[in-house]
Amino acid sequence: MAKLNKNTILDGIGKLQSTNELTWDEIKDKHNVDMSTGEMRKRIHGILDYIDAFEEIDNEQLIEIKKEKVNLMDLRTDINRKVRQYARIENIVENIKQECRDINDFQFVDTDKVELYENGHTALIMITDMHYNGNQEIVDRFNKVIDYTINKCQMNSVNKLIVFLGGDLINNEHRTTVRIENRENVSYQIVNTAKLVSEGLLKLAKNIPYVCVANVQGNHCRSIFDYKDAMSTDSYLPILRELIQLRLENVHNVVFLDNVEGDDRFCVLDICNKTYVLTHGDVLRGLKKNSITEIEGYLDTKIDVLLIGHFHKLNESMHFSKRTIVNGSFYNAFDYSKKAIMNTPCYQRLLMIDDFGDVECIYDIKLD
Repeated sequence: MAKLNKNTILDGIGKLQSTNELTWDEIKDKHNVDMSTGEMRKRIHGILDYIDAFEEIDNEQLIEIKKEKVNLMDLRTDINRKVRQYARIENIVENIKQECRDINDFQFVDTDKVELYENGHTALIMITDMHYNGNQEIVDRFNKVIDYTINKCQMNSVNKLIVFLGGDLINNEHRTTVRIENRENVSYQIVNTAKLVSEGLLKLAKNIPYVCVANVQGNHCRSIFDYKDAMSTDSYLPILRELIQLRLENVHNVVFLDNVEGDDRFCVLDICNKTYVLTHGDVLRGLKKNSITEIEGYLDTKIDVLLIGHFHKLNESMHFSKRTIVNGSFYNAFDYSKKAIMNTPCYQRLLMIDDFGDVECIYDIKLD
């Protein structure tokens, strides 16, 4: 004996709608149905009522129902992703706290007063794309940049040095190859980068009267891997910056400059009435002569000099009177650099700025 099937239901609906002349007993016998005719008739009535009700729902309503279902699925996926992300960040914060406890003499004492030069000058050191991952060679190169900067600043009677920490100071764990090549996970990268940079800034402060620090976000600073999912505020930069500032809190001649309000990707400076904009460079859709106008439109600010990193190679361009200066990188032997054909010589740039705010000369510091 069989249960209700498609053909039984079709014959039953035909009976109810008077499109066939079969009796209920004939339908039951025809399909060998294993239930009473009364039960069979009641079930097919229910099926027909369901069909009639369903047909009253128009296509737009069906589409809305499907949209809500998709939205709920997307919301559940997003919540699960954020729960995992927050758990990961909490773990990183705990690791950072422990690392900070292990740093002896966490805060530096104030430096001795550095004498000002008569008619002293302004300089700007670009430090970008360090990609610290625990590699000693990166540490050695950073210290070389600091020593070189001190030498040239003393040679050029520099009273004020602007230190542009231009993003990607840490390597993070964005790609599988990056995670494999890293010698330290991201929490240790943050702590040890903060330690390295703060010690470099202290050394500068002991030899240069005023040190001003601008620190912007890079793409390797993102706390959420996927660029599409990440907001501009999803970044480890605030943690890194806070650690550096805490260590240098009592050093009187180190000043930290503000970024654009609500956007850590940009720092806007007035240097001798010229507007300098500092950003990592990942905000640009490729490097073009008119890239500077894209950022002018976003910031609603006229720019005289744009300073960027990110592209791992020295570059410079003029667009009318506007100048774009591109920094190199610290270390280019990573696998992802080779795949992106970024295996160019490693440089950082030290800019000497005249009394009118123009870049008077550039020292290219070769690191390899």
